[in-house]
Amino acid sequence: MKTGVWGGGAPPQPFSLAGENRPLTSIRGIASLWVFTAHVASVFYPVMPHRLAIGLVCGWLGVDLFFVLSGFILASVYAALLPARWGRFWVKRAFRVFPLNTAVLGFCALCALVGIRTGAQVIWPDLPWHLLMLQSFVPGRRPGWIFVNWSVGIELICYACFPLLVLGLQRVRRVGAVVALLAAAALTYHLQLRVLGAFFGFDAVLRCGSEFLLGATAGTLALRMPRLPPGAAGLLEAAALGALAIGTTGGLGAEWCAALGSRRMATVPLAAAALIYALASDSGPVARVLRAWPLFWLGQVSFSLYMIHWPLMTRTAVLAWLWSGGPPGLKVIGVWGGGVLAAGLALSAVTYRFVEVPGRRLGAAFSFASSGQGLPRVKGPESPDR
Repeated sequence: MKTGVWGGGAPPQPFSLAGENRPLTSIRGIASLWVFTAHVASVFYPVMPHRLAIGLVCGWLGVDLFFVLSGFILASVYAALLPARWGRFWVKRAFRVFPLNTAVLGFCALCALVGIRTGAQVIWPDLPWHLLMLQSFVPGRRPGWIFVNWSVGIELICYACFPLLVLGLQRVRRVGAVVALLAAAALTYHLQLRVLGAFFGFDAVLRCGSEFLLGATAGTLALRMPRLPPGAAGLLEAAALGALAIGTTGGLGAEWCAALGSRRMATVPLAAAALIYALASDSGPVARVLRAWPLFWLGQVSFSLYMIHWPLMTRTAVLAWLWSGGPPGLKVIGVWGGGVLAAGLALSAVTYRFVEVPGRRLGAAFSFASSGQGLPRVKGPESPDR
């Protein structure tokens, strides 16, 4: 019996996200930490060594990984979504994001009312737009309050369009899925050269929407292909991680890392799609590492951490300056960042348990009550049942 990359004589297993995929949940947590490091650098950019600051700021690319991952998971879990069930899908998605957004904004508003503002932008007329996560589309509005929820507003647009996308993807076979993926990859790369790093208006929709489309086509192809065996998954994981490293850290001392139009940085969503495709098979060495419980837990609370960390940073950064009696050094910044991360994780554990999970359950209950019958209860990484 022959052996090799494709696992020898064992028949290939079909791809499925019908169960919990721990590596895909864990990679979401790592992306959240990546964004966290970018915001640490952005808060203290003027006082950090230039090369280090430039390198850390590139962590904003974690948002791009988020969108590829979201498209991949939704296309995999909701591949059989029918028009009669679109309403249920939209209700569940709304309850996936609005409860946490409202809770964090309520916390920020309470801090402002009792006088805890420090470096945070508190513009009360803008609050309704942040509650709806539409602040990026309102001319003249400033990115105060949570700020990072601009990307969640873009994701809501992706959710709104997703059922129509599924209608098209349901009709493609394996060859058609390959063609669709190549076309989506070319479109994403082309758009990233122009809008990479955008978080206002239509440019932000193009940036993140193309990445969501790329992930959805990759997820569609995965459903039509056998699960990758360990050897092939390992090779694809290594290639994808190498491409990510080249795209984000290959020239920390050069200005291309700060230039949003860099051709190398535009390849990051493509590398992310390859990595997610490999991890979805849950058979390679990187996937085995990502099954570890601490990383899995980090992925579970990643949405809460993403939403909470920025308000914590803006309200506590002054402590680093007070502690140092002036511009803080790297040691102080590291201690401050570690403290913010610890506090953010602790609060994220609470909001995940008492805001996110109940919100998903309410979404499932409301969607079921409105339709009388619903989607199969699939426990994928983005399933409301988690």
